[in-house]
Amino acid sequence: GAARGGWRAAVSLWRPAGGGAAGRGSGPAGGGVKDLGDIATFTGGRSYRSRDLHNSDTALVTLKSFRRGGGYRYDGLKPYIGRFRDEQVIEPGDVVLACTDVTQAAEVIGKPAIVQPSPHYTKLVASLDAMIMRPSSGRVNREFLYLLCSTERFADYTYAHTSGTTVLHLSKKAIPSFRAVVPSHDVMAVFDKVSIPVFAKMQTISREQDALAGLRDALLPGLVSGVVVV
Repeated sequence: GAARGGWRAAVSLWRPAGGGAAGRGSGPAGGGVKDLGDIATFTGGRSYRSRDLHNSDTALVTLKSFRRGGGYRYDGLKPYIGRFRDEQVIEPGDVVLACTDVTQAAEVIGKPAIVQPSPHYTKLVASLDAMIMRPSSGRVNREFLYLLCSTERFADYTYAHTSGTTVLHLSKKAIPSFRAVVPSHDVMAVFDKVSIPVFAKMQTISREQDALAGLRDALLPGLVSGVVVV
C-alpha cells in the first residue's frame, strides 16, 4: 500500500547505486559514506555458566533468540542470576547481532534482531552469543541499523569475517569497519516517518503470532489425546 511505496522511496534515496560495496566520498541526497562504528556503538554480551541459569526476573538473550535469516524469537530467553554490566542490559527495541552460529548453512551468524519486551522477565541481558548495536547519535535510528544489517552485502561481509567449523564465531572487531551510505538529515526524516510506524505494526503482528503459537502448542496435546474436544 502507500506505506510500502513510501518505504521504497525512502530506501532508494540512500541505497548505494547498483547495490555494490560503498566507497569513500559523498553518498546520494547529501549523505556520506561512513564506517558503521561512526554511527553506532557496540557492546559485547556476558559469558555464563550453567549454575547461573536459575529462576529469576532477569533473562539472557541467547543464540536461540535469533530466527534463521534474522529476526527475534521470544522463546530463546534463559533465566539468569549471574552478574552483568549496566551497558549489557537490553532495552526493548534495541538491535542485537548474532555472534555465533551452529547452523550448517550459517543462517544466523551476523543476523540482526530487534528485542521485544518479555511478559515473563523484567530485565534482559545480552549473552556472549549476542552483541548490542545502538545508534551513537541522532543521525540514524535503530530501524535504520536493523535494515542495514539485514542487507545481503552486510551478510557477505560478516560471513567473510567468520571463523570456525562446527561452531561459527564472528569477529566482533570487524563489524565497526563495515562501510555504508549514511543518509542526510532530510532523507532520514522521511525514513523515520515511514519506518517507525511500519516497524511498530510488524512487532505487534509478531507478538500476536507468538501468542497464537503458544496457544496452539498448549492445546495440541489435549486435542490429539482427546482430552480437549472441539
